[in-house]
Amino acid sequence: EVATPFNFLSLIDDAKFHRRASEAYSFANHKQSSALGPFLSRQNSDRIRVGYFSADFHNHATMYLMAELFERHDRSKFEIHAFSFGPNKQDGMRSRLLNSVETFHDVRLKGNTEIASLSRSLGIDIAVDLKGYTNNCRTGIFSHRAAPIQVNYLGYPGTMGASYFDYIIADLTLIPAAYQAFYSEKIAYLPNSYQVNDSNREISSAAISRADAGLPEEVF
Repeated sequence: EVATPFNFLSLIDDAKFHRRASEAYSFANHKQSSALGPFLSRQNSDRIRVGYFSADFHNHATMYLMAELFERHDRSKFEIHAFSFGPNKQDGMRSRLLNSVETFHDVRLKGNTEIASLSRSLGIDIAVDLKGYTNNCRTGIFSHRAAPIQVNYLGYPGTMGASYFDYIIADLTLIPAAYQAFYSEKIAYLPNSYQVNDSNREISSAAISRADAGLPEEVF
């Protein structure tokens, strides 16, 4: 049995072996599939269709980081879809997402092939996997090619080790130039930080002391 790449990260601190682990895992569990056939050319559209795929479209760290990103997409240029294969939680973050995307697709009861087929039928141009090899991921969706371009972003900033992931979004702190060889994806560098965050989230004004955390005042 092949170790899951996420667990392997804590065993060996060597990027070369991290890539090998991801490649072995994807080959053993999520080989590229041709079941849905090649992509057919679609009609030209004024907007690029982007699909975000996650199990965490609710009160979760992913949404705490990404909520404002969904709101800031230029809707004149991009048509935004959210594909949710996580729990059906109706909370504040879910409501915020519903108000900021074109279409929300609850696909938790669909199989991987079915989800990829739905994405294709909607003409999604770019599929963004927000899970990677983390809990409740659905890598099999992308092994069927949900979109012509598939991107690994945010949830798992390591390599997927799979040829069907075209890009990973990163920064030079996350992936220094010397480490590019340890990623199977092409690297799309953001100029500052790869990690989006919500500028509207209120920062506490409470004064917190070391004593509040059970720490002595005068020592490290």
